[in-house]
Amino acid sequence: MGLKQRIKNGVKAAFAALDDLVYEGTLESESPTGFNFSAGETNTSNASKVVKIAMLEESKVEEGASFKAIILKSDGVIVNTGDLITVDTVKYRVSKPVDNSYTIECNLTAGG
Repeated sequence: MGLKQRIKNGVKAAFAALDDLVYEGTLESESPTGFNFSAGETNTSNASKVVKIAMLEESKVEEGASFKAIILKSDGVIVNTGDLITVDTVKYRVSKPVDNSYTIECNLTAGG
């Protein structure tokens, strides 16, 4: 077994071990598909995907919004700043995503 597969297996085992910290959420992302020069606008397409996320840290920030630090598996998932993740009917806005090819770490702010 190669190193890449060992890391993927380790991520899978970590998510299994986190048990009650792992939630299922819906990632809603908007991806650029081209540019319309006559209109001066970027063409985009919307996509949604169900993802498993580990909620690691929660704190309250100004005006009642909450901040969460999360990790999700990066198996074919692309997360950008401004994307939405919905967990248990609460919408969160994504910021500061960092993808290391195995997991994606990012911050969520409630009230997306």
